[in-house]
Amino acid sequence: MVVHHAINNMFTHQVRFEMLRRLFSARKTAIKAIPLTPEVVRLAAKGIRLTAKVNGLAAKGIRLTAKVNGLAAKGIWLTAKV
Repeated sequence: MVVHHAINNMFTHQVRFEMLRRLFSARKTAIKAIPLTPEVVRLAAKGIRLTAKVNGLAAKGIRLTAKVNGLAAKGIWLTAKV
């Protein structure tokens, strides 16, 4: 059962990765600029714009909302304390 769940998860992520790949290639954006972690995939699914800076925050485990994303886009540094 656990193995089936793991395979199912891998398949889901692969489908999302493919969707993201098409999205990024359509925008002619280098997909290598943003590593696709599960967190980043989740954010992209919610329509949050991903920049390298925002992706960095996601990697640090900071929960990203549209408001947080807006702050990051304005160049405001968000720390774990914030």
